[in-house]
Amino acid sequence: HLLFVAGSDSARAGRVLRNGPAALLPVTECDLGLQQGSVINFRIIDERVRFDVSLDSAERNNVKLSSRLLTVANRVVKGAS
Repeated sequence: HLLFVAGSDSARAGRVLRNGPAALLPVTECDLGLQQGSVINFRIIDERVRFDVSLDSAERNNVKLSSRLLTVANRVVKGAS
């Protein structure tokens, strides 16, 4: 399952992600999305949509990410971000 938390309110995203089901792919679009527990966080950089990936969150949620996805990510975070 995929859970997309829309909006820039990182506190709201954190609440939703903490209370969501365990087996899911959390995706956000807020400044602190990865720190709140998201696996993928979309951002606007130079008027383009980019995304960051948290390997720790992916592992916690039992989500397997392809190497091709990681190659095109803006930033891949492992450990504390």
